[in-house]
Amino acid sequence: MCCYSSAICVATFVRGTDEDKCILRRNIVRYIVLTQALVLRDISLQVRKRFPTPSTLVAAGLLTKEENEILEDIHDPYNRYW
Repeated sequence: MCCYSSAICVATFVRGTDEDKCILRRNIVRYIVLTQALVLRDISLQVRKRFPTPSTLVAAGLLTKEENEILEDIHDPYNRYW
Protein backbone atom coordinates (compact mmCIF):
# COMPACT_ATOMS: atom_id res chain seq x y z
CA MET A 1 0.00 0.00 0.00
CA CYS A 2 2.82 2.42 0.68
CA CYS A 3 3.76 2.33 -3.00
CA TYR A 4 0.62 4.18 -4.02
CA SER A 5 1.20 7.21 -1.81
CA SER A 6 4.87 7.27 -2.79
CA ALA A 7 3.95 7.12 -6.47
CA ILE A 8 1.53 10.01 -6.02
CA CYS A 9 4.27 12.06 -4.33
CA VAL A 10 6.68 11.28 -7.16
CA ALA A 11 4.09 12.28 -9.76
CA THR A 12 3.40 15.49 -7.84
CA PHE A 13 6.96 16.63 -7.24
CA VAL A 14 8.77 15.42 -10.37
CA ARG A 15 7.12 17.69 -12.87
CA GLY A 16 7.38 17.71 -16.61
CA THR A 17 6.07 15.89 -19.63
CA ASP A 18 9.30 15.34 -21.52
CA GLU A 19 10.71 11.85 -21.94
CA ASP A 20 13.49 12.32 -19.37
CA LYS A 21 11.02 13.24 -16.62
CA CYS A 22 8.76 10.31 -17.49
CA ILE A 23 11.69 7.90 -17.35
CA LEU A 24 12.81 9.40 -14.04
CA ARG A 25 9.33 9.02 -12.51
CA ARG A 26 9.02 5.46 -13.83
CA ASN A 27 12.42 4.47 -12.43
CA ILE A 28 11.76 5.99 -9.01
CA VAL A 29 8.47 4.12 -8.68
CA ARG A 30 10.07 0.93 -10.02
CA TYR A 31 12.78 1.19 -7.34
CA ILE A 32 10.11 1.68 -4.67
CA VAL A 33 8.19 -1.41 -5.84
CA LEU A 34 11.45 -3.38 -6.15
CA THR A 35 12.40 -2.48 -2.58
CA GLN A 36 9.01 -3.59 -1.33
CA ALA A 37 9.27 -6.88 -3.26
CA LEU A 38 12.77 -7.57 -1.90
CA VAL A 39 11.66 -6.97 1.67
CA LEU A 40 8.44 -8.94 1.34
CA ARG A 41 10.31 -11.91 -0.17
CA ASP A 42 11.84 -12.44 3.28
CA ILE A 43 8.58 -12.32 5.23
CA SER A 44 5.84 -13.48 2.85
CA LEU A 45 5.59 -16.97 1.41
CA GLN A 46 3.30 -15.74 -1.38
CA VAL A 47 5.81 -13.13 -2.51
CA ARG A 48 8.66 -15.67 -2.22
CA LYS A 49 6.70 -18.03 -4.49
CA ARG A 50 6.03 -15.22 -6.98
CA PHE A 51 9.67 -14.01 -6.98
CA PRO A 52 11.83 -17.00 -5.96
CA THR A 53 14.96 -15.75 -7.74
CA PRO A 54 16.33 -12.41 -8.92
CA SER A 55 15.71 -13.52 -12.50
CA THR A 56 11.97 -13.52 -11.79
CA LEU A 57 12.30 -9.90 -10.67
CA VAL A 58 14.00 -9.17 -14.01
CA ALA A 59 11.25 -11.01 -15.91
CA ALA A 60 8.61 -8.98 -14.06
CA GLY A 61 10.33 -5.73 -15.03
CA LEU A 62 11.18 -4.69 -11.48
CA LEU A 63 14.91 -5.12 -12.02
CA THR A 64 17.05 -4.66 -15.13
CA LYS A 65 19.67 -7.19 -16.14
CA GLU A 66 22.42 -4.67 -15.40
CA GLU A 67 21.03 -3.94 -11.93
CA ASN A 68 20.76 -7.67 -11.27
CA GLU A 69 24.43 -8.13 -12.18
CA ILE A 70 25.40 -5.33 -9.78
CA LEU A 71 23.40 -6.94 -6.98
CA GLU A 72 24.93 -10.35 -7.68
CA ASP A 73 28.44 -8.86 -7.52
CA ILE A 74 27.87 -7.69 -3.94
CA HIS A 75 29.34 -10.22 -1.54
CA ASP A 76 28.64 -9.40 2.08
CA PRO A 77 27.06 -11.25 5.00
CA TYR A 78 24.17 -8.78 5.26
CA ASN A 79 21.02 -8.27 3.25
CA ARG A 80 21.67 -6.26 0.10
CA TYR A 81 18.87 -3.76 0.47
CA TRP A 82 19.39 -2.44 3.99
